[in-house]
Amino acid sequence: MKYLKNIGFSILYSISTLIILTLIITIFSYFNIINYDITYILLKIILFISFFIGSFKFNNKNKKLIKGSYIILINLLIVLIFSLIIKFNIINFIIVLISSLLGYYLKNRN
Repeated sequence: MKYLKNIGFSILYSISTLIILTLIITIFSYFNIINYDITYILLKIILFISFFIGSFKFNNKNKKLIKGSYIILINLLIVLIFSLIIKFNIINFIIVLISSLLGYYLKNRN
C-alpha cells in the first residue's frame, strides 16, 4: 500500500507541475508576451521538467530498476491517455521516456 501511495504522489507532482507551468506559458502566449515558436519550445521543456520532477520524487527503497520501471510505464501511460485527447507526436513520448529515466536514475543511483 505504501508503494502505491508513493506512485500516487509521484504522478501528482508530474501532473500538477505540468498543468501549472503550461497554464503560465499559455497566459503569456495569449497576451503576446512570448512568440508561438518560443511557446512550442517552452512546452516541450515543461513536459521534460514535469516528468523529471515526478520521477525524481519517486522514492524507491529497493533501488532496483525493475521496481522503478513502474513509474516510467505509468508516465508513458499518462501521455498515451492525453494523446487520445490532444494530438501528440513521437517526440513527446521520447521526451517523457528520457525525462522519467533520468529523474529516476539521478534519485536512486548508488
